[in-house]
Amino acid sequence: MSTSSFIKIVSLSIALALAVATTAAPFWIRFQVHLPFTNDRVFGHGLWQGWLDDKIISLDEVSMVYSGLRAVGYRINGEPVMERFTPNACSHFEAVRVFAVLTIVALAVGMTISLVERAGVTDMLLVIFGASGNCGRHLCEALLSELPAGVQVRLVTRDATRCSRDDALDTFWSTLRADGRFEVFQGDVTDRPSVRQALEGAARVFLCLPQSLSAAGMRDVQAMFRDVAVDAGVEHVVKLSSYGIDDAEPSGQGPLGEAHVEGERIIRAAGISLTSVRPTSFSSNFIQYDLPSVYGNRTFSSPLGAEASVNWVACADIGRVCARAMINPEFDGQTLNVTGPAANTLSASAMAGVLTNWAGAPVVYSECPVPDHPDMGPLWQFLRSGGFAVCTPTVKDVTQREPTDFRTILETLSQLAD
Repeated sequence: MSTSSFIKIVSLSIALALAVATTAAPFWIRFQVHLPFTNDRVFGHGLWQGWLDDKIISLDEVSMVYSGLRAVGYRINGEPVMERFTPNACSHFEAVRVFAVLTIVALAVGMTISLVERAGVTDMLLVIFGASGNCGRHLCEALLSELPAGVQVRLVTRDATRCSRDDALDTFWSTLRADGRFEVFQGDVTDRPSVRQALEGAARVFLCLPQSLSAAGMRDVQAMFRDVAVDAGVEHVVKLSSYGIDDAEPSGQGPLGEAHVEGERIIRAAGISLTSVRPTSFSSNFIQYDLPSVYGNRTFSSPLGAEASVNWVACADIGRVCARAMINPEFDGQTLNVTGPAANTLSASAMAGVLTNWAGAPVVYSECPVPDHPDMGPLWQFLRSGGFAVCTPTVKDVTQREPTDFRTILETLSQLAD
């Protein structure tokens, strides 16, 4: 829960207490004035008894009664009626006390709401598609340390054997399996029966589509997922998308961006709330597509061109943001544009310089043509026009951690062999 949200809750609670106390105080004061008066010796003589028993009277009315008694020379046990009525000071004290109690109760309610919101979701099932993927594994790692009490997690992966082939991943998944809160489920987000089974009992779902899908395939899978999620009663989806897709078609990224937009639209239209996590260029893309040639012949190539820049964001940072979105309803319905720090916004020539310093040997960039592909061509044109040359504070705002510098990402890799 953000500080501003907490302040709003406390402020509303105090306002509620003031409103209730202001409304109730006059009645409480009149009631307190009535109590000492009903115990006065006047009632021993029966005068005004029936009238006073049925009413709660004000200070002015009490004074009028005493004035009337005094005017007719009425005496109580031989003593004249007092010259004037002095209200019972205790009545005002009681009113203040009621106000204080109401304020404390309202603040307690506000604090309770705050603590519940800070704790995030509880007593529910989370489902993570792509749990062993580039971002999914980091999401799971974050959940392992941040998962609220009572929450269970179903980890969906297309290839459970992949973990055993990766020593580091195998060790981590062994830790997850040993934790009673996590369940490993082998399934495929593109397969309806598999999705239906994976979503049984799910409240919140992380949706990550396979990178190999075409734009048409993305649309089909998202429509199928929407239908199954509605049937399963899913309440919220955290969808991994892409920075710069438009809120309305057509998208500047072409068919792939438009497919993301359509997926978000149909899920929301079905009554399921959605958080859109939109990163810039994944660090895993560089590691998968560029690093092999850097290792092999100290070159890397892409259609980016020599001038355009892209911002690289660590998959670990994306995973941590997604984890927070999964367990904290504060982010429901939001768009989270996730980037690396400003230093990660690099042109191809700047990237070559960073790689040269890291490798201790010259690394050269080679430009290749934009692919003649209906899906990939518009995406590369978007990148060449500076679509990913951005930096946002989202990682720090959401995770309270600084985003990972690209040079730090490189340090996790083995040094180039001489």
